[in-house]
Amino acid sequence: MLGIAAFAVRLAFLPCRGIPEGDGCHYVAFARDFQRGEFRTVGTYWPMGWPACIALAGSLVGDAERGGRLLALLAGTGAVGLTWLLARRLFGGPVAWLASLFLCFSAYAVIFSTVLFNEALYGFL
Repeated sequence: MLGIAAFAVRLAFLPCRGIPEGDGCHYVAFARDFQRGEFRTVGTYWPMGWPACIALAGSLVGDAERGGRLLALLAGTGAVGLTWLLARRLFGGPVAWLASLFLCFSAYAVIFSTVLFNEALYGFL
């Protein structure tokens, strides 16, 4: 039930993001380069794992930006479930529900699940 709530909250905030901002612009550009088979933009400053995941997701849905947003949304939602599993194993059921409830409605977790930054995926992993 909490996973559905987490997905719904993140999905509700998704339209608030019009264009990629900050590092998200670079990640989408790198992902589009990867989709075309151009790897000359690879460097040592920007992490390449996130753009590679965006490129893969973008190939599945038809657009790198939309694929990246979907991937961040799913990773942020999945982090709520993983939090519940870890907290239940370490601290028991009531703490697991409380921890996952906090993450479900955390403003920062919701924000990072709706932008094209790498924090949602890395938080999930």
